[in-house]
Formats: sequence, structure tokens, C-alpha cells
Amino acid sequence: MTHKHTVMELVKGINVITGDTASGKSNIIRALIWLFYNTPLGDQFIRCGEKETMVKVILDDDHVVVRGKDRGSKNYYKLITPNGQETEFNNFGHEFPKEIKDVLKMSEVRITDKSNPIFLNLCAQLEQPFFINDDTINASERAKWISMLMNIEEIDSLVDDFNSDAFKIQRYELKTEKENLQTKKKELLFFDNLAKKERKLQKAQNLLLSIEQQMSKLDKLNFLNSEVENYKSKLIIYRQKLASVKSITKYTDRVNALALQYEQFMYLYLLRKNYLNLIQQIKIIKKKLQELESIKKYNTIQTEEYISQIKIMMQLQTQWDAVNHKLKMNDTQIKNIQIQINEYIQKYIEVLKEIGKCPICLTDIGEDVMSHIEEELGMRRSEK
Repeated sequence: MTHKHTVMELVKGINVITGDTASGKSNIIRALIWLFYNTPLGDQFIRCGEKETMVKVILDDDHVVVRGKDRGSKNYYKLITPNGQETEFNNFGHEFPKEIKDVLKMSEVRITDKSNPIFLNLCAQLEQPFFINDDTINASERAKWISMLMNIEEIDSLVDDFNSDAFKIQRYELKTEKENLQTKKKELLFFDNLAKKERKLQKAQNLLLSIEQQMSKLDKLNFLNSEVENYKSKLIIYRQKLASVKSITKYTDRVNALALQYEQFMYLYLLRKNYLNLIQQIKIIKKKLQELESIKKYNTIQTEEYISQIKIMMQLQTQWDAVNHKLKMNDTQIKNIQIQINEYIQKYIEVLKEIGKCPICLTDIGEDVMSHIEEELGMRRSEK
């Protein structure tokens, strides 16, 4: 309109634009309204002879908002952030881009959808600020405006909701207290016969104590019963062992006789050993006698000594003959005893196999032990 290129720097608070008539004061207001509120529509405000117009605002937080339009279809807003990112909005019509509105933080005020808008941040020439003293607005209309600006209706609605909620809460609490009271009354009924119930409780406690004592006795009886069963099992084992011992006793006499024969055998065995030693000595003496017979040159003294030795040897020969005779008889007896011992050993092995237990400790004899016993007895028979 009257401005080709105008730059203004506004300050915080109220800014008043002054100037001569037709200098373009109102056009500045219209340009700001067009940018802040997207009104009016159309292109009548484009300067004569120009094809387009543009208004740019730089805010304190360094955001930049640009409003532009040409005589054709181009109609846009531009938002430039402090870091230089640029966004363009088109085809918004009567609507106002939300991103632009959030940055500007301004909006028009209407009492109803049909009422004229009021721009609280801008006021043109001859317009009274905040319409408080405007004679064209009656008190009722002015009250509606003030109520709307202060959100009185929302406050009233909140107060009504609060009162309603408070009443509901009070009613709910009262109902809850009544229910709690009824519950407490029912709980108190339990204590009406407290003394009687206390006696029942004491009786129940005495009964419980008696039951615990009986349970303790029952545990002891169960333990004793288990011990009795254990002793019964041991008694069966002992009876079996006793039966085995009784079956062994019938061989006692035979075993005793065998032990006696064994002692005799050992005695004869020692005699035979001594006999063999004597034979060896006699052989040595005979050899010496043969040596003496071949010597004739010895003196009388030596001869007497030899005669004395020969007498001793002859006595030994006589003793040897007697021992030899006795040994021959003992050899015959030893052979007979050896035969009997072998028979007794064989019978002893058969008896051990039959009873399957040791006759001393009554422990079981396995096949390995039996084989070892047979081997030991066989070695002794071979040695004897």
C-alpha cells in the first residue's frame, strides 16, 4: 500500500506509532494483523504497480516468520528457526498453520463464532484499548468478554465439578463409614460371649496339650516298635546261626580226634627229623673209623684215645640201631596216620562245604575262601 520497503525495531512493552495523516500508520497495523492473525484474505493490500507483497517479523528468540502473497495463487508462510532451518506452508486458506501460531503465541478473541474478532495485541487509530470504555459495547457484552478472557466459565465449571466431586466423595465416604460401622458391629458380636469363648479356648488348649503328649508317646512307641522289629530280624539271624552251630556239633568228636592225631603226627615228625640227623652223624663216625683202621703207625696213647672214641661210637651205633628200629616202626605208624589225616582233611572239607560257615565265627564261607582252604590243606598234606 503506502509502504515499499519499511523496517521497524519494536521494544518490549507498548509501542506507539505516530506520524502525519496518510503516512501509512494504519497500513503497518494492517500488515502486522495480516501476519499475526491471517486476515484479511484477498490481495487488495498489495501496493499498486507491484506483483507481490511480504511482511517479515524477527522475534526475540531469533525465530523468523515471513508472510507473503502475489496477485496469483501464491500465498505462503515461512518459518526460519534459529539454526537456519526453513519451512514453507502453503494452501492453508482460512486456517492458521499451527507451527506459526506456536511461535508467535498470538490468537484472535471471539465471544461467539459470528462475533467480530478482537486483536488484543494491536489497536488501530481512534480505537480505545481493551474496549473497556467503548460506548458501543454494553455492560452485559463487556462482561461476557471479560469472563471469556479470564476463563471465568471454565473456573465456574471447575468449581461446579469440584463441588460435585466433593459431594460424591463425602457421600461415598459416608457410605463407606456406614459399611465399616456395620462391619465393626458384626465383629463386636464375636466378643459378646467372650468369657464363654475364653473357657472354650482354654479347654481347646488343654486338649491340644494332651494331644501333643499322646503324639509324643506315639512317637516313642513307633520307635520302640521299630527297635522290636529290628531285634526280631537279628533273632532270626541268630537262630539260623545257632542251627548251623548245632549242625556242626555232631562233627566235634571227629574234629577233636583229628586234632589229637595231628599232634601225634607232629611228634613223630620231629622224631624222624632227629633220626635223620643221627644217621648223618653216624655216617661221619663210620668214615672216621675207616680212617683209623688204615693208620697203624700211631703211638699207644693215640691208640687208646682212638679206642675210647671207638667205644663211644659203638655205643652210638647201638643207640642208632635202636632209634633206627623205632623210626622204622614210627614210619609205618606215620604212614598210617598220614592216611587217616588225609581222610579227615577230606571229610573236614566236605563238612565245611555242607554247612557253608566258619565253625569258629559262624561267618559265611564263599567259594573263594573254600578254594583257599582246600589249597592250604593240600599243601600241608604234600609237605607232610
